[in-house]
Amino acid sequence: MSLSRKTLDGFYQKGGVRLALMLPVLLVFFAALPLFSKAGPLQFLSFICVVVVAVIWKKWEPLKTVEEDPRTVTEIKESDIQHIIAEPVDDDDIEDAESYSTDKAQRSFDSELDNRTEFFKTVLPVWQNHVVSVKEKTETAVIQLIESFSSLVGQFDAAGFSSKIGESSSEQHQSTMHLLDLCRDDLQPLIEQLEKMLNSKSEMLEAIGGLAASTADLKDMAHSVGVIAAQTNLLAINASIEAARAGIHGRGFAVVAGEVRRLSQISAETGNTISVRVNEISVVVKETLRAAQKANADDRAVLLKSGNVVKDVLGHVQDLGQAAETMRQQGEVIRNDVENLIVTLQYQDRVSQMLAVLDRDIGKLITTYEDNLAFPDKDQWMKELETYYTMDDQHFNHAQTRPPSKDSGQGESEITFF
Repeated sequence: MSLSRKTLDGFYQKGGVRLALMLPVLLVFFAALPLFSKAGPLQFLSFICVVVVAVIWKKWEPLKTVEEDPRTVTEIKESDIQHIIAEPVDDDDIEDAESYSTDKAQRSFDSELDNRTEFFKTVLPVWQNHVVSVKEKTETAVIQLIESFSSLVGQFDAAGFSSKIGESSSEQHQSTMHLLDLCRDDLQPLIEQLEKMLNSKSEMLEAIGGLAASTADLKDMAHSVGVIAAQTNLLAINASIEAARAGIHGRGFAVVAGEVRRLSQISAETGNTISVRVNEISVVVKETLRAAQKANADDRAVLLKSGNVVKDVLGHVQDLGQAAETMRQQGEVIRNDVENLIVTLQYQDRVSQMLAVLDRDIGKLITTYEDNLAFPDKDQWMKELETYYTMDDQHFNHAQTRPPSKDSGQGESEITFF
């Protein structure tokens, strides 16, 4: 019996073995058909028994086969085929079996290769799109941040908050400080003038006080003149009496006594007039003194308040100058921090260069798959990949070594910052 392995496999897959096993059941069934010529309970029961036996035998036969031979289907096929081909076969059957095995392995390999090719053709472009998207979004966001921070730096420079102040900015800063100094220099003499004014007011009050004292002296002097006039008048009266007693010899003395009396009366009237005028002047001087004292007190209060206000303004001007200088220094610090932040944001360029190399390598792999090109040697591929590196980090990652710490000395990366 000469059967090729391919023929047996096809026959088995088409159910030929099961068909052969069903032949006895079919024979029994056809043998029992004449019994149905005479329908009756016995014939009907015989038919049912045949059907039940066929069903039970059909379900029991595969289970029995598995229990008796627990090998897999593939092992059973191979053992049966080996048993069959152990019999004398010709060379054509051997060639057919080997060709079948080779074709089957080739089909399996081609199917696996097609699956992997489709997998890489589907997945690698998605990876590449993600890499490009991350690169573009990161670059756009960082460029916007750098533009914003650059605008802040420009505004700091325009406000004069720069450690590298230009000639115009320096002149503006010096002009501001000079203006504050001028305010202080102009207000300081004003305070001195106010103090001198207060002193002059005090001197005027002292003069008015002295005038009031002089009027009191004049009043006393007028009173003394009145007293002297009264005594002179009394003396003249006594002289007239004595002249009258002397008679003819006292007439000349009587004339003198009369003139003295008249002069004493005039002196008394003049003393009274002086006293009245001195009283009037004294009243006026006292009113003037009270008004001057009140005006001096008011002026002193106003001048003291004005002086305090001017001093406060000077203090505020000085504080303003110090605050302006402090703000300028803090602005310089903030500007320097923003500049350092701009430099730090240039990490995006490093990331962009890394993603560009990765994008190029993925594209190269996609091209190799799509064009069905032969894969180069992995060492050659990695060596060519390394030629596109521009930073030390890429070389470290390529060599799968740990990057050095920040404290350790590193050579400067060949990076072109934007």
